[in-house]
Amino acid sequence: MTLSSSILNKRESSNPFITPIVTQEIADRVTNATIEFISKVSKIPGVKKIAYKPKGNVITIWTFINKPDKDIQFSVYEIEQQIMEKYPELIFDFTIIFKGKKSPTGFYEQVISK
Repeated sequence: MTLSSSILNKRESSNPFITPIVTQEIADRVTNATIEFISKVSKIPGVKKIAYKPKGNVITIWTFINKPDKDIQFSVYEIEQQIMEKYPELIFDFTIIFKGKKSPTGFYEQVISK
């Protein structure tokens, strides 16, 4: 084990909210939550892309829209709330991004419309 991986493992194991060892059940729940979120949010007019990155029991999700729009944003917020309530054992990091920004490195992307 290298020094950096030792430090990383120590930091992750000291955080009670991050599950460093992912069971198949958690992996399945992460997959299901991500698929459900994408499926629901992709139906909202104005959503252009969704970028996501799972790590342990944490899912970071960026939803891209053209410009600030309260109706679109509130629709996305409602779905975020539904997903968090349905999957309370998972940790979500949701962000809404306005068009023009690129997905972070290492994220998977689902393009909805151009």
